[in-house]
This record gives sequence, structure tokens and C-alpha cells, in this order.
Amino acid sequence: MSRYKKIFGNKGENYAQEFLTQKGLRILGRNFRIWGGEIDIIAKDLKTKEIVFVEVKTRSGEDWMEIDEALNKNQIRFIKRAGKRFLYRFELENESWRVDFVGILLQGGVVKKIVHFLAI
Repeated sequence: MSRYKKIFGNKGENYAQEFLTQKGLRILGRNFRIWGGEIDIIAKDLKTKEIVFVEVKTRSGEDWMEIDEALNKNQIRFIKRAGKRFLYRFELENESWRVDFVGILLQGGVVKKIVHFLAI
């Protein structure tokens, strides 16, 4: 991944974290790495008490139309597996959990649109 893409992605994750916090989620961690990839944001939904594994996709301009298609079945499968490892590692296996998706449209360093939905 190029340095620019990493910086751009980190900006999106920062905006997603702020957005999720305002929606009542407490951030537990970011960039949880395991073999094969990482979970962008791990949070606790203070209303439902669920652990939330969040995939964040940040786009600019033309490729925004694909944002809701940016999360494929393989990525969801990976996030579920990584989430289960997270729960095991921190002795949270009995907790309820879910996978959410946050899409961020950034133009000129400004958030133009945010979408948030339950992935599974």
C-alpha cells in the first residue's frame, strides 16, 4: 500500500471513529492485526452492549458509487474470523458481537458523506 493511501485511509478511520463515538459507541481499539489483515475499528455499542468490528472504506470522488459494494464476502468472512480471535484473546467469547461498515467520502480533506450499516 502506498504511503498516500495509508494516510488517506487513516484520515477516514479518524472520521469514522469520531462518527461512531457520537453515535454512542466506545472505541476499544484500532487496527487489530492478525495473519492476513486487520480490523479497522473495534468498539462497544453502549446501547446494545455488543462488541462491534468495523470495516472502514474511504473514497474520494468518482469511486464513491462503489462504496456500498466495497465490502465483499471474503472480507466479511475474514472480519468474522479476526473478531472471534479478538474475543478469544481478550476473554470476551460470551459477548454479543456484530460487524459494521462505515464508508467515508472525503473531498479536499473534508467529509462530504458518511454511510454506516450493519454488515452482518
